Amino acid sequence: MPSLHVLLADSTSVRGTTNLFHTMRQVNGSWDPLGDVMIETGPAMQQGQGPYQLLSFTCTVDNNNGDLHVLALGIGGTVWHTIRNAAGFWTPWGFVSAVVFPPPQPMISIESVAAAFSRL
Repeated sequence: MPSLHVLLADSTSVRGTTNLFHTMRQVNGSWDPLGDVMIETGPAMQQGQGPYQLLSFTCTVDNNNGDLHVLALGIGGTVWHTIRNAAGFWTPWGFVSAVVFPPPQPMISIESVAAAFSRL
């Protein structure tokens, strides 16, 4: 299990969205190669519309199984979600705004919190 996940974002993309990269620092101190999250997840699309431009990101790790959950804030205040599972595979971006927030309530900030559970 990695000791640290790192997300790096920049705005120089020619794809119409912010570039998002991921790497991990392993417990032994070595670093994994930098991976392009947007290539792994595909563009943020909703019902054939898009791709949506993603502007800012936050993440948290599920310590029970090692999944990395990433939330993104997109143009117009849309909220998106993807997961990198412990095996290293990413899910496509899910459109959280359509499920959680009744439109039209654009969000202006995004944060995430991890909950710790212990098994007795």
